[in-house]
This record gives sequence, structure tokens and C-alpha cells, in this order.
Amino acid sequence: MQMATSREQHDQGQHRWCIQGNPGRAGVGAIFRDHRGKILIVHSRGIGITTNFRAEYEAIIDSREITESKEWRRVWVESDSTAAVEAFRTGGIPWQLLARWRSI
Repeated sequence: MQMATSREQHDQGQHRWCIQGNPGRAGVGAIFRDHRGKILIVHSRGIGITTNFRAEYEAIIDSREITESKEWRRVWVESDSTAAVEAFRTGGIPWQLLARWRSI
């Protein structure tokens, strides 16, 4: 397998796929369920042009804001982003979002 920038030509007979989207248009979403799996809230919103990492952080913060507004104290958070989860566990939240996180 070869990797190239989009400006490079590929060879005849070679298959190609393109990757786009980082940064790109992004959105966040979350599904809130009770302990039985019943859906309580579905949340989504567009966040404009940003990176995939920023979208993951925004989704976690949005979810925390929602759980706080509902006064839910026992919360289990699942994310498909190991990097984002580790950032919140270790205090490595991007500075651009830190004030919002601390205000919750």
C-alpha cells in the first residue's frame, strides 16, 4: 500500500480512496439511557468546522452539561475516543474547552 497527498498522481491499475474531514464540518451527538437501556434523551448539534478531536471533547462536555441540568449524579460515560477519555481522566483537556468544563 502506498500513501500520497491528493496532488500526487496514482499509477494506472492502482486503486485509490480519498480521506477527507479533518478538519471539516462536524457535529456531536449522545444518547442517554437508564440502567435498563431505555432511551431518555437524544442530543445532537452541529459545531462547525473543526477537528475530530475537538468534536469528541465537545460531545463529552455537552453530555456532562445535560446530566448536570437533569441533576443526574450517577453517570456512566462511554466514548469511542480513547484519546478524549484519557484527556479527561488525566486533566489534558484542551485549553480552549477547559473553562467550559470547569464551569459545570
